[in-house]
Amino acid sequence: VHCVLHIARDSPRPDVIVSVLAITNTNTSDAINNFHFQAAVPKNMRIKLQNPSTSELPVYNPILPPQAITQILIVSNPNKVS
Repeated sequence: VHCVLHIARDSPRPDVIVSVLAITNTNTSDAINNFHFQAAVPKNMRIKLQNPSTSELPVYNPILPPQAITQILIVSNPNKVS
């Protein structure tokens, strides 16, 4: 599995970070079924995970562009504590 986290440059508020997670399957023999991403943040922050685009990834095919699961993560740090 290959995971890439794209962090947006712009945000709706200074205390919010919006990111897009993209997951691709790099395995040429096994598909991924029922994939579920979870994340945790410190108590002083909040996280909201939007629904993923799908939960299934076919096997990697070098001839075709890889399919990806995408999911939006919204993290807020209202107290701006590191």
